[in-house]
Amino acid sequence: MPRTATGRAQKDKTSLEAIRASSKTYNRCTAVLAEAVGIEPSSGQGPRSDFEMTVLRARQKLEAEVKHSLTEDDFAPSQLLQFMRRTAERLADAGAETITRDAFIREVIADLRERGGLVVKKISSTANSGHYAWIWSWMQTFLVRNQDIIARSTATELQLTRKVATAKKARKGQPREIVPDDFKWPPRSTLRFYRGERLVISSSDRLFDLSDELMGWNAPSPRKLTFGLSSLSTNATWRVWDEKALSLIEGLIRYDLTFDGYRVRIKRVSAPGSPCREEFRWSLDIKEA
Repeated sequence: MPRTATGRAQKDKTSLEAIRASSKTYNRCTAVLAEAVGIEPSSGQGPRSDFEMTVLRARQKLEAEVKHSLTEDDFAPSQLLQFMRRTAERLADAGAETITRDAFIREVIADLRERGGLVVKKISSTANSGHYAWIWSWMQTFLVRNQDIIARSTATELQLTRKVATAKKARKGQPREIVPDDFKWPPRSTLRFYRGERLVISSSDRLFDLSDELMGWNAPSPRKLTFGLSSLSTNATWRVWDEKALSLIEGLIRYDLTFDGYRVRIKRVSAPGSPCREEFRWSLDIKEA
């Protein structure tokens, strides 16, 4: 056999052995994962497809088990305050004008269970213990920060208003077209977020919500990220990263995060004066207020 043919045969043999080894690895991982989670492993679709299907089944099983298993210790104060606000918005949108504090707290607990995975347990009838006491303890902070939707409060009752901040309300599922441009990211922009030099999030959504996307359930607080923004807009405001353009973006960053109960320290990383089509970067240090 010619030397070149021998080399080719050896290479093919090596490739075949690598494929077999990879298949064995997939099969082992499938079996181990299925046993650990307590599910039947997928089979009959090939090693890799079987593994991917088993991973999917495992995720579905674990997500179902996690539901209604979180306690108050799993919620940061800012997350609880967000749920309280969303409950107030829901009640106001449904036409409620007044509600007792007791009824409001019970509505918040119901929303936390349904949408947040809070463990189900008996609700205390007083503010002395359990989830009821937990929410009651944050009521005054909630009232101070949400005067745009709580028109008036007494010791026993809350008066709701439907005058909710337009920009944030739109980001919670309301019509996007009603949001003023002042509360949107620049046209034709790309937002990128980095941890070190590694890109972790990228979006072109002009209503990208910083608090929702950056400070979700598993996000650390405080959190440090680098934020990069570029825009291909032909609007004169977004041609050069001058002081006016930078101040507009920094104001939007502060508004977006402080609205949901966070504090943010913003530091410019890039030098002003570059075209807006080039990415300008800021360092963001975000923490709970």
